[in-house]
Amino acid sequence: MIVLFLKVKKILGAKTWQIEATSIFACLLLIWLISGGSYIEGIGVLAVFFTFMHASVANRLEEAEEKRAAKEEPLLVSCYKLLNRYYYAKEGLWLVYFILKVSVAGLAGVALFLAYPIWRNYYTKRRDKR
Repeated sequence: MIVLFLKVKKILGAKTWQIEATSIFACLLLIWLISGGSYIEGIGVLAVFFTFMHASVANRLEEAEEKRAAKEEPLLVSCYKLLNRYYYAKEGLWLVYFILKVSVAGLAGVALFLAYPIWRNYYTKRRDKR
């Protein structure tokens, strides 16, 4: 999977975040269409997408701080270790909320957000070995 991802990235001359964003947007668009394509779910899809983009940047900032900490360099953001705790707390609460509200876009967003750190960890470990 990682080899395919890297080949697509190279062919397109794209950054990792651009391919991730395009993939997430395509998934969300499909979910929106399958769920009936209402304007309310469309707003939810856009909210999920931009929340994903925010999380993507936050994840990269966290990775940079982890590298800085590993080199025993001064940290720029000393509370970076709290990022994951807050991330999973909010996703757990959103999961309960979206189940109670029966929001397809919201539930899809929770699934994507819970899967993203797993993907990012998988990707960066393999990327760094190359």
